[in-house]
Amino acid sequence: MHPRIKVPSAYKKEFPGAADFYKNFVEPRLPVIFENAAGGLEADQLKLSNLNNSGLAALSFIEVSRFVEEEKDRRSLREFSKHIHEEIYLQDNVNNNIKKFITLPRCLRCSYLTPHLVETRHVVIGRSFPLPLIQDENDLLTCLLDGKKEVILADPREYPEITRILDLDQSSGEKGSFINSLRVDYLKYPEAAKVGKYRVALLGPGDCLYIPAAWIQQTNIIETVNTIELRWENTAWKPDDECLKSIHKHAPLSQFSYKGRKIFIINSIVYNLGFQWK
Repeated sequence: MHPRIKVPSAYKKEFPGAADFYKNFVEPRLPVIFENAAGGLEADQLKLSNLNNSGLAALSFIEVSRFVEEEKDRRSLREFSKHIHEEIYLQDNVNNNIKKFITLPRCLRCSYLTPHLVETRHVVIGRSFPLPLIQDENDLLTCLLDGKKEVILADPREYPEITRILDLDQSSGEKGSFINSLRVDYLKYPEAAKVGKYRVALLGPGDCLYIPAAWIQQTNIIETVNTIELRWENTAWKPDDECLKSIHKHAPLSQFSYKGRKIFIINSIVYNLGFQWK
């Protein structure tokens, strides 16, 4: 059994300012949990309890994926919310209608950072499920609006061997692995046994987690999750007074442009595993 260390929590019930966030976590490349900070996104309209009767959700269309097929469907966010416990899930860019009502979190309000924003992603999975192990070339802030999940992390700077198990390379900038995290085959993936410790984050409603670029991550869905994710390029953007004063505290996500990329599809791995994890 590999030792597990809890990811530290900081700044409870709020996001830090951009300068503190950059100095304490982004620059040293350290993951951190911001407990109950998701309220700073002002994204209540996206909570599952509000989607069923939301006129905005009825007019916002998204691409819905399936666990057992590689095809996707286009349907309204409200219609999807009524069927989230079926064999479908959402992993798509935040709809443009919705971006107008979500606020850029305080920790990212720096004009040196915003040109490097890559994407905003909305993820909803309505069943307990272990997601594939991945490595992202971008920095990530993931905020849980509903549900509960466990995120297991490993630092490739400490254990570079773990990157050898990433046998699926996506043009999206994410790498993945066909490894079954529930039943690790150490004969096929001997590098997995060389990781001396993992960091673990247990997230509940309102919690946000920062994952530095290149860290290995694997998520276990414990209860139906409804997540907003923001990604930005792994580049220097050290804040100063000039960058901090240029973005309003209620600036919506729609105010900014995003470089974009192809969404990494969960079932590109799950489907090839023959749905062993069902």
